[in-house]
Amino acid sequence: MDGELLRKLQQLRDALESPIEVTSGFRCNHHNSHVGGSSRSYHTFGRACDIKAKGVSVDELAELAKKSFNGVIIYKSWVHVDIRESVYYADKR
Repeated sequence: MDGELLRKLQQLRDALESPIEVTSGFRCNHHNSHVGGSSRSYHTFGRACDIKAKGVSVDELAELAKKSFNGVIIYKSWVHVDIRESVYYADKR
């Protein structure tokens, strides 16, 4: 996992003042393909993870994540965060 990603996750955890559950972190290409991930997924480079936090809505988590991460994608029950170069926010619910 990329050190910058881990530092930003800790910043987010500190802002929440509660634990973050990582539901998906680094993925090998085989697993990434199996779960339907993009062929150039940031997960395969250790630069992304999918997260949730108990008692925190995906909307609230995403808004807080936007303060630290350039890539934030909201799904039905989790939020994808990554450390891409350019800003990208999406809602895929």
